[in-house]
Amino acid sequence: MALQTAVDSSSPLEPAERVSLLHFACGLAENAVRHRWEQLSARSRLVTGLCERLIGNQIIVHAPNAVRERFACLIVAVAKRCWPVTWDFLPELLSAAPSDAAQADLTLIILRRLGESL
Repeated sequence: MALQTAVDSSSPLEPAERVSLLHFACGLAENAVRHRWEQLSARSRLVTGLCERLIGNQIIVHAPNAVRERFACLIVAVAKRCWPVTWDFLPELLSAAPSDAAQADLTLIILRRLGESL
């Protein structure tokens, strides 16, 4: 999956390539979640698990604002499909927030996007 490649620190991508791939991959994943969730039923747990791992990922936390906004849209799209039945992401999201200012900013972006979508 492109998201895993983008955040994998051992991948041979340059920082600019990594940011572009991350932005593109988040957009693709969000589109798949919004429009093809039923077809992703077997993979939905994969997407959900990946999102859980990426919430605290330093590459996303310190990415440019456009990438963090796109990632927040992906998290909201997954949350609208899974929360709270199969994915209660709030404890993990809130526990990661106090780690540093950039993580707190990402948490607030996600919560803002979630609030706007309701």
